[in-house]
Amino acid sequence: MTDTDPKVKLKKKKKEIDSFEVTDKVANQIIKSDEAKKYYGMITSDVVENHPIYLKKSFGNVTVRENFRRANTAIVAVQREHKKYGRRNSQWTLKNLTLSWDTPSRNLRQISAEVKKKEEALFEHKYKHKSNMIKVLSWEKQLKDIKKKPMNHDNNLKRLRLELKIEKEKVGFQRGLEYIEGALKDILILKKCYDDIVKKHGLQSEKDFEVWEQKHHIMRSIRQCIRDVRQTGKITKGEQEFIEQWGGNPSYMYKRITEYVNKEFNSDDPSGTLLNDFVNDLAEEFKDLNRKQLEYHGFKDDIQRELLRHETKPNGEDKK
Repeated sequence: MTDTDPKVKLKKKKKEIDSFEVTDKVANQIIKSDEAKKYYGMITSDVVENHPIYLKKSFGNVTVRENFRRANTAIVAVQREHKKYGRRNSQWTLKNLTLSWDTPSRNLRQISAEVKKKEEALFEHKYKHKSNMIKVLSWEKQLKDIKKKPMNHDNNLKRLRLELKIEKEKVGFQRGLEYIEGALKDILILKKCYDDIVKKHGLQSEKDFEVWEQKHHIMRSIRQCIRDVRQTGKITKGEQEFIEQWGGNPSYMYKRITEYVNKEFNSDDPSGTLLNDFVNDLAEEFKDLNRKQLEYHGFKDDIQRELLRHETKPNGEDKK
């Protein structure tokens, strides 16, 4: 037979298809690992391999079965990346965007909210997993009982259905572990952020949160007004109302911010240091203006201590 013989051509083509591999060494190791296949759950199966419908021509001038094999290899090759991205945010995103509030109390509040969401997800996972494992134990018992019976057509179908259910449940759990690990990683990152804040500002009580709120809202107002002036040269009506609510003078704010924006424009400093210093200093200047506004509305500027949560320091002393 020559190279032009149709049978030789078909043999060469089959060899080329079957030798399809990815270049990544780590991916190839995973592909060849029976243990990895067991946990990841391949998209190919005996049905895909043997059913006549999958032997029809598909794209790339190969069969549907061969394209399944190729896709299977590609999925496993990329599988190693999932553990990096199986969580909601990167460390950079958490620290620079999610926890970007000006005051420690607000960042601690955000950390609390983020950890609570992860905690709830893990709580649900715990009981869902336990429930599913009970199902698996029940199916395994049924499967064991069926195997003891004569293997007629009906019993064989029952066996196949039970084996499929058990396999799907076990593989599904293993595949979901990547997202669980991502949630665990997020919690530990957030805990480190919590420790950093406490180290700098100390443990915060509910009273501390109430005290910090005054400065938080003023700083937020200043930052939003700066963005308005940069974009339009004016402070928008909504931000003017916000200033009035905490007792500020919008026109005075506009004058100070216009001076700052001009200074910022002529600065050679590419960092946000100039902005942070300005916002912090101006907030300190304005921090007591809300008292006159509260007096105008008929409110006393005080914190109802009897409504605050009583806390204890780690050493057992009461936190005043």
